[in-house]
Amino acid sequence: MSLPIRLLTLSAGAAIAGLAVYAVIRPEKIRPAVVETIKGGIKAKDWACDKFTSAKKEVSSMVDEAKSGDVPAASVE
Repeated sequence: MSLPIRLLTLSAGAAIAGLAVYAVIRPEKIRPAVVETIKGGIKAKDWACDKFTSAKKEVSSMVDEAKSGDVPAASVE
C-alpha cells in the first residue's frame, strides 16, 4: 500500500476513534451526527446495490444474446 493511502487510512481511523471516545463522554451531542453518518452510509449502500443489480442484469442480457447467436460477432482487424 502506498504512503498516501496509508496516511489517509490512519487519519480516518484516528478520526473515528476520536469520535468514538467523544461519543462515550458526550453521547447527547454526538448522536445526531452519528445518525446522519449512518443514514449516508445506508444511502450509499443502496445506491451501490442498485448499480450492481442493474449491471448484472445488463451483462446477463448480453450473455443470453451471445448464446442465442442472434448478434453477429464483430470482426477484429
